[in-house]
Amino acid sequence: MIASLALVAGACGGSDDEAASDSSSSSASEAAVDTETGSEPESDSSEESDDAMEESDDDSMEESDDAAMDEPDDEGGNTVTVTDAVGEATVPVTDQGIYALDELMATILLTLDVQPVTTAAFFQDPLLAPVLISDRTELVEFGSIESIAATDPDLVLGIGHPNFIEIYDELNGVAPTVLPDFTDTWQAQTRTVAQIVDRVDEAEALIATVEGRIDALAAEIDEAGLAGQQAAILQDFGGSWFAYGPTTISGSVLASLGFTRSEIQSGEGDFGFIPVAEELVPDESNVEWVFGIATTSPDGGPAGGSIIDNPLVGGADSVVTDVGEAWFNNSVLGAWIVLDDIEAIVFGRGDVTQLDGAGAAFEALLAATSGETAEADAGEDVGDDTGDGDGGETAGGNVLDAATAAGASTIPGLAGFAPTFASVTQGEGPVTFFVPSEEAFTTFGTEFPDLTAALTADFDALDAALQYPVVDGALLAADVTALSELTAIDGNTITIEVTDDGVTLNGGQARIIETDITASNGVVHIIDRIILPPEIAATAS
Repeated sequence: MIASLALVAGACGGSDDEAASDSSSSSASEAAVDTETGSEPESDSSEESDDAMEESDDDSMEESDDAAMDEPDDEGGNTVTVTDAVGEATVPVTDQGIYALDELMATILLTLDVQPVTTAAFFQDPLLAPVLISDRTELVEFGSIESIAATDPDLVLGIGHPNFIEIYDELNGVAPTVLPDFTDTWQAQTRTVAQIVDRVDEAEALIATVEGRIDALAAEIDEAGLAGQQAAILQDFGGSWFAYGPTTISGSVLASLGFTRSEIQSGEGDFGFIPVAEELVPDESNVEWVFGIATTSPDGGPAGGSIIDNPLVGGADSVVTDVGEAWFNNSVLGAWIVLDDIEAIVFGRGDVTQLDGAGAAFEALLAATSGETAEADAGEDVGDDTGDGDGGETAGGNVLDAATAAGASTIPGLAGFAPTFASVTQGEGPVTFFVPSEEAFTTFGTEFPDLTAALTADFDALDAALQYPVVDGALLAADVTALSELTAIDGNTITIEVTDDGVTLNGGQARIIETDITASNGVVHIIDRIILPPEIAATAS
């Protein structure tokens, strides 16, 4: 993360030497130091880099969407022309032999199911390290052009950081190089990379997954009466304060969720980082929500200050909280983690992502995207074989779609964190799904706050809990009432009793309040309370 701090320090007018003082001579944190001479770069070079960034900013998304496939190259492979932070580049379309200049680029590649051969730890980012370690890619220190050339890459990809722009010609001499504009939206960066590595469909699925989650959370924020409230994103970098503006990953997500920003926080700054005079910090933070970027050094220790106890920050009614470095990371995974954090802070679901949480977030994003793809495939199969229940409704799509159509929107939103549950409910089926109503979730959260927090923090336990109210086979209400018990897909038993008050489950723990909502892969019945497998229910008791 040191290199990212150097980038921010430059935006705030800080000294590059100061920003790099804690890093080794081989690290990328010498953010604006000439890679050959060790001297400060010429002002013309810096201005050219800025110009390149500015010129590509407005048009990058449109041009990345419209990138043209060219004629086959001399070796018979296809090429693609894209616009990046330097200009227009024509490179081979390949998912092999890629050298990723930084962790953010590697993360974009990995979410597209492309493994870079080598990744340079340019940002020295301890948050992303768990995603990149193990068998996914070799993580090395960012070094010289010679060290990059020694890996014999077929393609070099990195975000449009000023350091990379400055040595673009040398990089391009090693292998075709693309540096997507750092100020592009996360969607545009994902699309640009996807065209290069031939993963356009996968990119659109990722984007649809994250945008769908944004829309769902925005609706929840609006329903809670929080839309329009002001939010500040601040960081204290060695006594120099700055705000994350609307073009940063976190700023753009907050805007999409319905939060507003102050005039200063809505302004413009280099790479989206806006200097804030210290005397203005109290005014800037006297808002409903204050999110402080709490940075860490490569060894996991603090590299920037927490704002929680800072006397300058927050008004009497402000919610002030630290968030992690993902709020800096302009990538599809960064957007996903910001959403995780907003859910944790605003609604108490789970915890703010810590250093060891990026791997789980990465897997949850891929699982959710896989679910979106399965859902789309299932939607294509909806046809004459989907019949009406006895007096019930017919919903297009799978049982999760049917639950959403019936107004039970919470469980489908959790499917992205529960891969086994998602695969069953979005698979071929048939299954019967007893879906808790929205009121059931509200009641459960009030009665069992500790268990709610534990389930949303432990994806395995959440997955197990969600599987319990699902049984094999498409059972209409008449089928259910003819039985005394059912076997859930996890092997546990659900008991059934017909009473004067209706049909109840597990000795009155829940009552069926709506029946026979049919879907392409089964049937949904709505219940008024959450039912849990015995091993989890025991903790609730």
